[in-house]
This record gives sequence, C-alpha cells and structure tokens, in this order.
Amino acid sequence: YAADPGATTRDGNSIVHWCAWAGGETMLRWLCFDLGLEAGVHALNAKGCSAAHWAASGGDLAVCRLLADECGVDFSASNFEGNTPLTKAIEHGREDVVLWLLQAGRCERGRGVADA
Repeated sequence: YAADPGATTRDGNSIVHWCAWAGGETMLRWLCFDLGLEAGVHALNAKGCSAAHWAASGGDLAVCRLLADECGVDFSASNFEGNTPLTKAIEHGREDVVLWLLQAGRCERGRGVADA
C-alpha cells in the first residue's frame, strides 16, 4: 500500500497542518516544495483553520515565517469561530510568534486579543 500525502483526517487536517503544528521547517519545506503539497498550506480544516493557525499554536517561528514569506499564507484570517493565528498563539503561550505577528504586521492588531 502506498501512503497518500494529500490525505486528510475526518476533521480535514492534512500532513501539512500537523507538520506546521509540530514544527520542523525542513520537513515542511520538503512537503511543500519537493513533494508538491504547497497548496495544502492554504487548505482549511473543518473548523476553518489553515496551516497558519496550526503553526501559531505550535510556536515554531521558523515555520511561521516560511508559511508567510515563501508560501504566502495569510496570518490575519479568522477561522469559523473567529480565532486568528494571533489568538491561537496567545492561547498557547507562544510569545515569540505573538511578537512576530504584531511587529511584522502579519495580523490585524487587536482583533480577537480580548478573547484570548
């Protein structure tokens, strides 16, 4: 049997989502650019989360930068519950990601912060 790297879970999470959360810029770069799964960084799961939400939750700043700078992932987009990558980073205590998002202008400042 062959594995399908484009497969998703019942919740719509792909290997790209999981890699963004777990960290590992090298693996994410391989998945996106060598294996051809770059479109997966923009895919939304059942809750409306992209790889940006997962990366911000996971806290690997190099992964966040790769997604934003090389893949063009929008770090200001809200999921279906109104949470942005910023609110997810705050929720999970990812200070480096929070500072990067605010300082780099990658999010709408203040949006959802009161809910975090």
